[in-house]
Amino acid sequence: MSGPEPKLYQSTAIEEISDIFSRLLRTDTSLDRRLIFHSPVGSGKTLTMAYALAKTNDNPINRPFIILWLSPGKGGLHLQSARALTSFLADSSIDVKVLDTRDDIAPNVHPAAGTLFVVNWEKLHSEKDGAWANKILRDGETPTLFALLKNATDAGLDMITVIDESHTQLDGPRTKQLMADIDELRPSIRVEMSATPNMKRDPSLEHKGLHNKVYVQFDDVEAEGMVRRCAMLNEDFASVQARHNDVSLDQQALWGAWEKLEELTQRYRYAGSSVTPLLLIQYPDGAQAGPRASVVEQFLEDRGLVPDKTYATWLSGNHSDDLEKISLNSSPYRALIFKQAIATGWDCPRAQILVQFRNPGSKTFQIQTLGRILRTPERKHYDDEALNIAYVYSDLPDISVEVTSTEKNVAIHDRSLIRGAQYPSEGLKLTSVFQPRRREFHYPIIEHLEPTLRTELNTYVRPLLTDSSPTPPTSRVLTDSSVDIRSLLGGDGDFSGEFVNGVLSDVYVQVMCDQILTYRIGPYSSKEQSRARVKRVLLTWFSEEKNWSEIEVQYFIIANSGAISTAINEACAKAGELDEEKAIADARAQRHTITDWEIPGREQVSSEKWKESKNPGLLFKPALLPPGRSKPESRFEQWLGEEFINSRVKWWWKNGVRNERYLGVIYEYLGREEITYPDYLVMSKSDVLWVVEIKDIHDPEGDVDGKTASKAKGLLAWAQQQTWPTRAVVAVPQDDANGGIVVKIGDALSWQPSNRDNWSTNHGWTLLNMDSTL
Repeated sequence: MSGPEPKLYQSTAIEEISDIFSRLLRTDTSLDRRLIFHSPVGSGKTLTMAYALAKTNDNPINRPFIILWLSPGKGGLHLQSARALTSFLADSSIDVKVLDTRDDIAPNVHPAAGTLFVVNWEKLHSEKDGAWANKILRDGETPTLFALLKNATDAGLDMITVIDESHTQLDGPRTKQLMADIDELRPSIRVEMSATPNMKRDPSLEHKGLHNKVYVQFDDVEAEGMVRRCAMLNEDFASVQARHNDVSLDQQALWGAWEKLEELTQRYRYAGSSVTPLLLIQYPDGAQAGPRASVVEQFLEDRGLVPDKTYATWLSGNHSDDLEKISLNSSPYRALIFKQAIATGWDCPRAQILVQFRNPGSKTFQIQTLGRILRTPERKHYDDEALNIAYVYSDLPDISVEVTSTEKNVAIHDRSLIRGAQYPSEGLKLTSVFQPRRREFHYPIIEHLEPTLRTELNTYVRPLLTDSSPTPPTSRVLTDSSVDIRSLLGGDGDFSGEFVNGVLSDVYVQVMCDQILTYRIGPYSSKEQSRARVKRVLLTWFSEEKNWSEIEVQYFIIANSGAISTAINEACAKAGELDEEKAIADARAQRHTITDWEIPGREQVSSEKWKESKNPGLLFKPALLPPGRSKPESRFEQWLGEEFINSRVKWWWKNGVRNERYLGVIYEYLGREEITYPDYLVMSKSDVLWVVEIKDIHDPEGDVDGKTASKAKGLLAWAQQQTWPTRAVVAVPQDDANGGIVVKIGDALSWQPSNRDNWSTNHGWTLLNMDSTL
């Protein structure tokens, strides 16, 4: 492919979607075949779907097909989609074409397999006087889209219909009627692609494998740097008001956004990036739009911006010419004004700041266009955390505030936590290691499965091949049999009679064969996705060995199920080892060490999720802590609060996980390097930094040769390398008989399991004493 290298979550989705397509393309075309592709804002849905379609088209076993890509068309967005698809699929077997007019239909009325047709959906379903108004649908002298679809059916081509941004396109009677008309001529696999899909799956059809869903987790998208970490609401707005106390609230919101725009522009330059961030300004609906417009336009022009040169508009009857030019990272446009939601599907990753004015009568503030400022412009996160945040400003009155998003997993970080002045002015300068999460494999990578399965087939199956073609399997069934009723009433009885042989149906053969292919698949858990890969390799291998049809291969598999199953299991076990090695290598390739790591100076958090600490001494103000902390962690925080009150602790801080902002320490376990994120950093009154990993009594990983022992040794070795006086330990907090908390630390050099006997008798465990020095 000539497009960007897919991220790990995209590669997984590409495999899943391609497998589903391959399975559905082999089913009856008259059946209701559907796929929901539920993927968050900014996840790269178009690239993922494009690569999945190409992968499906390259599979020679699949029924040949065409693709109808229905795209939102406002502002020429279907053309933007077509350009993106053309770029992604330039080196693939798929040919992208735009159907805008009848002149586009004529040369394609007899479509070739592997052709992807992009259509402006909003224009397509327009109707007039009970007939379709769009020329590519309306009967006339030249062919219509309907004729193209009929010809595809006559040529034996299947079809995949991709409905982009489907949540905006599938409502209404005209839409439903058009889809029915299309399906009548060319039934298709219908794909709903959206961050908020509406299509429902039928449980009975889902059970049969006809209705399917592929879901991409927002956390995976964020972890890969495809979207910004959070959205910040009215950051440090009190300071903005103090600097501009002579203007109204709405102008103060504009000033806050403008100053942030100028700041981010400089931060991108310092980061070595040419990205110019974009400011979005949304007017309210109704009569308030007019007065707002004059204020906003005057404000922008006072900042030196010029209409249609350095700021653009997207209003009813007033559209800037080229949304795509505005979206370029180096575009001269610095602001875009719009009234209602920006055209669905518009992609502008450099948009990072949103001003949204409230309707005067509203008691809530809802951010409905947050998705427009979540994407990252260069598909990565930056070392400068300010560049990884989306910013929202509004003229909020003193009323209740509700901040919502179309993507429910997006964190709205509306509170700033500031690191306290008690933090060392010279800094801690610790060493920290960050490594992305390792990919987990639920099914084999085809590149690893194919050579291993071929080897095992050569070993276990090739000796069983014969010159004669396999015959259908048979099964014995009873005939003319009976059972005595008194035997049944007595709880026991058998039918008896003669047996006859019968040939199994091809449908039954298919079911049996599918079961054999995934009866044993090594370490993998996904039978459906593993089956598709195993079957692909098997059929290719058999085609090279014998001139048998696919059903004859299935006959052979059933007749030799033991050897086939053994070969598959052995191959999957070996492929699993290769998959794991690749996952480790991929993650380690992205590992990097920070030699002067510091606790962040500021954290942006969600006031809805983070709650005030009940225990004093927390380094950050306000003293908020994240949800999901364990009971042992809560006990330790209570103990820290008591130590702070007794002046043995200056401050403490809760570390996070799987992010380069947080402290990561390398340790070795079972011959491999791993990374742990210790739970707490604590500064004692003697200025010794304690780095503490919290465990519970009877830790399941706490054996002498367990993972916790390895962590304790790794923490000890790491602490000895730091320039700041540091101790790094594994600790177990427990309630004492007097209602207090006792904390003991394990001896890393003479590790003993963290069971109650060892803990209570101090066997390998001693009291944590904050008064102690190095």
